[in-house]
Amino acid sequence: MKDYSKYLNNKSPDVAYILNELFVILDKITAKDYEVEEKQTSLHIVKSSAFLGVHFLKDKLRLNIVLNHVATSDKLHKSEQVSKNRFHNEIDLRTVKDLSDIEMLIKEAYFLKT
Repeated sequence: MKDYSKYLNNKSPDVAYILNELFVILDKITAKDYEVEEKQTSLHIVKSSAFLGVHFLKDKLRLNIVLNHVATSDKLHKSEQVSKNRFHNEIDLRTVKDLSDIEMLIKEAYFLKT
């Protein structure tokens, strides 16, 4: 995994661990067929366009998962319909278990872009 330490300053050690596990899951789902665009305060995970945004908060990661529907997850922070068939679903991850609970949503978002 590339060094993303600039995003992890003043964050809980759990955030770095969750980020590492996120990339393990992405590599498994995509066979490493994605790119990471570094933004000022976040990362965009891209296939043909961004399907996942990664935002770094003090004690959690907030993923913005792009789907064609509102995500069903108890980790859902908020969902916003940005076009007729596109929803930005913000999911809060405080533990690696939270990440494994939404792995299917990440997979769905990726395959919507292929």
